[in-house]
Amino acid sequence: MDDKKTFQERIDQQDALNAIRKKLVGKTLNYKEIYSIMDQIAKQRLGKVLTTYFAALLLNKGND
Repeated sequence: MDDKKTFQERIDQQDALNAIRKKLVGKTLNYKEIYSIMDQIAKQRLGKVLTTYFAALLLNKGND
């Protein structure tokens, strides 16, 4: 049961990382992608560097 939870946490984190990569290349994120990032930030699983990258991307003019 613990392994299943850990595996799901890894999938959730990977979804968030993929969404950040997508945003870094200038693409628009959908609701699910934004939610996955915010969920991982709230659970403190992305770390300070990735959280900062995401925040900087949102502050960059021209990003939606």
